[in-house]
Amino acid sequence: MGVRVKAKCTNCNYEFRFKYGTTKGEYLVYMAPALNIETLEFENINTINLKDKWKYSFYDVDNLNSENNYCPKCKQHELQFRSTTFY
Repeated sequence: MGVRVKAKCTNCNYEFRFKYGTTKGEYLVYMAPALNIETLEFENINTINLKDKWKYSFYDVDNLNSENNYCPKCKQHELQFRSTTFY
């Protein structure tokens, strides 16, 4: 089961939507939010068979629905995650 999540910065209004988890019947897909440490941009990554895991700092379930996360746009810790839908 997966969830759609919205990330929004309360400082600069940066927004990013992504999927977290998997859907029924898609056994080779497990999506997770990550910060690309080379570009400092958020990406929605399929973690199954990912070869370059060192390029990413992953957010885990404990970070979702939390506040004070790093915002790649304004570089402040004002990013909030909110679950929007289950799929």
